Amino acid sequence: MILPLILTLSGTAFEPPATLATPVVAAVPSLDAVSELVAEFDAAKDAWRQRLRGANGIKEKKAIRAEHPVKAFWPRFAAMADGKERREAFGALLWMLDNVRDRGLRLSELDVERKALAERVVGHHAEAWFGAGIPALVKQRKVVGEEWLVDVLRRTAEANEDASVQASAMFETVALLRRLGGETAEAEAKALLVRLVEEYGDTPWGMRARGEMVSPEDLLPGKVAPDFMGETIDGHQFKLSDYRGKVVVLDFYGFW
Repeated sequence: MILPLILTLSGTAFEPPATLATPVVAAVPSLDAVSELVAEFDAAKDAWRQRLRGANGIKEKKAIRAEHPVKAFWPRFAAMADGKERREAFGALLWMLDNVRDRGLRLSELDVERKALAERVVGHHAEAWFGAGIPALVKQRKVVGEEWLVDVLRRTAEANEDASVQASAMFETVALLRRLGGETAEAEAKALLVRLVEEYGDTPWGMRARGEMVSPEDLLPGKVAPDFMGETIDGHQFKLSDYRGKVVVLDFYGFW
């Protein structure tokens, strides 16, 4: 079934309602040492998986599982994380935080290790490259605690001079505040949404914040078309508002 929708764009646009899904953020800093070690680990993990798939019987599979390559690579990433090169250390810490679950630690030990690694990642919160650390920390919110994470994100938005990091930190703060609930938290969340729209409106986070502020009345026939960001099949990024004043046909389709 194909449902065509024709919209004429004019006036000020708004983003359609959306969940506070984390936008795509830059991956681990592009550093040769980190990238090479990650590539080496990925190759070792692929080989390990092949061995696991070819194992005969439960006993052999159990023995192979106990030889997860994370255990062999952990000291090398840990040494890099302790090094003097801060961006390199940050990249190593993100790998460690993402892979710590495969070390074979007990659950109580795993949580302690995750919290310790999260604290070390936060040590980079004022650095321009901290953007990749925000989603990594949000993934650990149940372990580190949502109130602790809100405090970290507030400090990041204040201390970091990179606009994209500021916007990302505020955007994630909104989601966490709404999880915590309460009038004070909701008031702060709304204030952050307004700030995101006014000061970071052209960023992915500003666009999504705009969507959070749309009411059902804004979507009635005759209203200005809600703005959104997208990408063509050849990789060209665009906003619906780029075509303001022109007739645009949107095809929403699915298979049932």
